[in-house]
Amino acid sequence: MTRGTERQKAKARSVFAIALRQGKLKRPIRCSKCRDKPGNDNFGRPKIEAHHEDYRKPLEVQWLCLKCHRGRGGAHDADRVIWVKKAVRSRRRSQRAFWDQHAKIHNKRKLSRDQARGRA
Repeated sequence: MTRGTERQKAKARSVFAIALRQGKLKRPIRCSKCRDKPGNDNFGRPKIEAHHEDYRKPLEVQWLCLKCHRGRGGAHDADRVIWVKKAVRSRRRSQRAFWDQHAKIHNKRKLSRDQARGRA
C-alpha cells in the first residue's frame, strides 16, 4: 500500500470526486468487504466510503462501510482519534475555566450590587 503525499491524496480525491459527479463511477449499496448494506445518509446516498489503496490510481477504490473503513486505516486513524480526544479535552478545560471565571465575576457584581442596596 502506498500512502502518498498530501498533494497526491488531494489530486486523487479531486479526480475521483469529478468522476463520481460525472457518473463515470457509481456508489454501490453494499460494502465490498463485509457485504453489509449500511443504509443511507441525510442526502439519500448509501453510507459507503471510497478507500484508495494507491493514490496514483485515483479511480481504483474499494467501497467500504464506515465500520470497515475505520478498521483499514491502522495506526494513522488511531493517532487521529487520540489527537481529537486530546483536543476535545483541552477545549472542555478551557470552556470550564471560562465559565468559572464568568461565575466569579458575576458573583462579585451581585455581591457589590447587594451591598450597595444594603442587603449584604
